[in-house]
This record gives sequence, structure tokens and C-alpha cells, in this order.
Amino acid sequence: MSALHGTANFHHQIGLAFLVTNFNNNFKKLKKPLIATSETRIDYVVKKAKKYFVPDVIVWDYVNPLNSVFWLENTTTRDLNKNIAKTKLAFNYLPNLKEAFVYNYQTGKFYRFERDSKKPTVDSKSKTMNLDLSKQIVGVIN
Repeated sequence: MSALHGTANFHHQIGLAFLVTNFNNNFKKLKKPLIATSETRIDYVVKKAKKYFVPDVIVWDYVNPLNSVFWLENTTTRDLNKNIAKTKLAFNYLPNLKEAFVYNYQTGKFYRFERDSKKPTVDSKSKTMNLDLSKQIVGVIN
């Protein structure tokens, strides 16, 4: 179940809090027109049916809020493959999404996706945000 249903565990939520806070502090310091939010619904349409994603972290261009440029799922080893599949699917329906990560907080590994990549790479460096994500999650208890 997702955090929207009130069942996400402490480590998951603490990880999101650190990431969103650190991302937004960096954007402000670097004067980037971006804003990070957590557990935010993103609507899309498939064959006239309205659907939505709820990524753990999404980074928006706040000048154009429909332009989601970055996505991150914070996961356990058990749910890793499910979140990798969800992340790959997002690229099919979110045309402005440039980069995505799945972070396994149990192992400390970041899996990085780019729009045209078939497989993720194990890498914590975001080209879109010019940040090392491993340095943004400092303080999270594994």
C-alpha cells in the first residue's frame, strides 16, 4: 500500500522527507525553477481512460507545472522489481520526464533511468538536476 493509504513505514517516509527538503534547498540555492513534492498524483490518459501515477518524489518545473522532469521511487528489496516496472511505464505516458531513479533504501543503491535507456544503471548522479542523490539522503536510517 502507498503512503496515501497511511501504511508506508518510517524509513520510507524519512527518506522522502530528506530528499524533498534537500532537493528544494538546492533548487533555491542554485536558482533553478524546480520544485520537489512527494506522493503527488500525476494524471495521464490511456485509450480515453484516465489513469494516474503517484511517485514517491516528483520534480516539477514550477513555471509549467505539467512539466514533470524527474521521478524517484523509494523502495525495499522486496518491491524493487515492481517499482522498476512502474518507473519504466512512466516514461511511456509522461512525455516531459527526462530522468528517473529507483532507490533501494535497504541496500543504498540507486537505479538510474533515462528516457531512451532499456535498462537502469546503478548510479546516484542525476544529470537533470546536476546532483549526487546519495548526498541528498544523508541522515536516513537504513
